Amino acid sequence: MNTRVIVASDICPSMEDKDLFVEGNVDELFGDSLHLFQSADIAIANLETTICENINPVKKIGPKFSMSPHCLNAIKKANIKYLSLANNHIKDYGEEGITSTLKACHEYGIETVGLGKNISEASKSLILNINHKTIGIVSAAESEGQLASDYEAGANPMDCFKIAKTLYNDLKACDAKIVILHGGKE
Repeated sequence: MNTRVIVASDICPSMEDKDLFVEGNVDELFGDSLHLFQSADIAIANLETTICENINPVKKIGPKFSMSPHCLNAIKKANIKYLSLANNHIKDYGEEGITSTLKACHEYGIETVGLGKNISEASKSLILNINHKTIGIVSAAESEGQLASDYEAGANPMDCFKIAKTLYNDLKACDAKIVILHGGKE
């Protein structure tokens, strides 16, 4: 039996479409591509924002992104059950924003990869068992001040040697491996 996988790039509700996300209006948001997500066994996307409300942003140059937890309605309805959270906006609202993001995803039944309360959590792979196949997913991001450390929450750092070691050691038994890297400077 084949396993259908779709990996999507950045999802980030804007002021113009946030109501569509809250309402779960997936037809309008995803258009002709909706069937690809809804027919996939594994649909994963990068969530290019934090999920928080009433939290002050950190001081940084560039835009700061956040969305209401209710925006997950559309993500869930589109059959996106997995989110990569390693990106350059995940710490826009500090550790409170990270905690809020992880909590909201958990409450909506969405599994995450690439983010954690420390480097140990952030670097954990997501291992899925779908259609009698094991799929391992690793997610990492370039720095831009968003990375986790031993004592700080954040994204899994893009370290090619560490990722290769993870693929070889931790995900060796997986039938398929997916590596999601988020990079580029704003």
